[in-house]
Amino acid sequence: MQTVRLGQLVTSTAGRDRERYFVVVGVVDEHFVEVADGSMRLVGNPKRKNLRHVRIHRHVDTGLAEKLAQDRSKVTDAEIAEVIDYLKAGQEEASN
Repeated sequence: MQTVRLGQLVTSTAGRDRERYFVVVGVVDEHFVEVADGSMRLVGNPKRKNLRHVRIHRHVDTGLAEKLAQDRSKVTDAEIAEVIDYLKAGQEEASN
C-alpha cells in the first residue's frame, strides 16, 4: 500500500466525487484518509476516503502539511483551495 502524507494531492476515483481533487488533511489508519477541497468538502468536515478509492499524486505542500500537523483548526478552506490550484498546476506541468 502506498504511503500518504498530510498536504498531499489526491484524486477521487470512486463515488459521487469521482475525478475531484482533494488534499489529505488527516490520516485515519493504513486504509483511510480524510480529505478536503476547500469548497464542497471543508476542513471542518472532511470526507473519509478509502485509499483504494483515491489516486495519490506525488505533489505535497510541505507548508500546509506542517500547519495540519500542528493544528488542523488553524487551516482555512481558502488555503486548501489555493493549495489544490497550485498543486494541480504543478501536476499538469509535470505531465507536459
